[in-house]
Amino acid sequence: MAGRRGRIHVHERDTNTETPIIGQGLALIDEHNAAILDTEDMAMCDKTRKEYRNRIKRICKFWKEKYPDYHEKGTRVLLQEQKEDPALYHFNNEEDLVYDGLNVNMIKAYLSKKKMKRPDKDGVVKMASFSDIRKYDDAIKWGCLIANERLSPMYFIEMEKYLKSYRKEFAKAKSNGLVEERDADPISSGLFRLICQWAVDGSNVFVWVFGLCVWHCMARTISVDCLALHNIQRGTSDSIKIKHDETKTDKAGEFTHEKNCYANPYDPSVCLYTALGCWLSLNSAVLEKTEKLFILPGAKAGSAIKG
Repeated sequence: MAGRRGRIHVHERDTNTETPIIGQGLALIDEHNAAILDTEDMAMCDKTRKEYRNRIKRICKFWKEKYPDYHEKGTRVLLQEQKEDPALYHFNNEEDLVYDGLNVNMIKAYLSKKKMKRPDKDGVVKMASFSDIRKYDDAIKWGCLIANERLSPMYFIEMEKYLKSYRKEFAKAKSNGLVEERDADPISSGLFRLICQWAVDGSNVFVWVFGLCVWHCMARTISVDCLALHNIQRGTSDSIKIKHDETKTDKAGEFTHEKNCYANPYDPSVCLYTALGCWLSLNSAVLEKTEKLFILPGAKAGSAIKG
């Protein structure tokens, strides 16, 4: 029999759930608790945690208004000590979901409401993006992990089926122009050339080099924002290799790989080598204090793309 491939969910793993944990009631020293929290805090940024908690809050509010009987059993009021526990990340929330025995149909009921946006000025109702809907599932799984509870196998089966169906429903709506405008398609190479030429003509070297780095690395702007000199090396022939330390979807940097980038001697306006040469020359004094290409010394990550 062929071995199984792909990810194995926690609830599918072969684990021992009968033997009690040795010393489970022992309290750790405060110093050790703080060190553990410092490490585990790196798993996700607070911006994402707050977004997840806000999504959970919206679900609770929906149940309270539309399904009060389920809200009474399917949510729990947070104790003061739970609100103040830094490891639970409740922020300003007053209640949380009960994840053990969570009724997936109640989640799908909320998503059926959430997927349809308010009518625009012309009375047209558009659909929420697939990413927006999927993040509610992400928030529930994260909240369950933080609460140290377990979702039922049925939740994973039904939500996977729902999200696959919604992806197709969203694609159909997109073909009819009935989706949020912020779900933009990638720009074409012709339009990108015009942007680069506009940046060169206007002496906007930042837009020029930053855009070319995004284009050549096929990366998000947030991934290019933190590029540093150590991320750039000489390639095997006439290329340069750019490798990110981490990406938005890979904070541990386990799956980042090198991108080989080449010069374009036929069109300097889209030549990464030319743009990088100009940028490094103009910012040589700043680069004596930092190896970050776009972030100024002392500035926070993400500051380059903001401004």
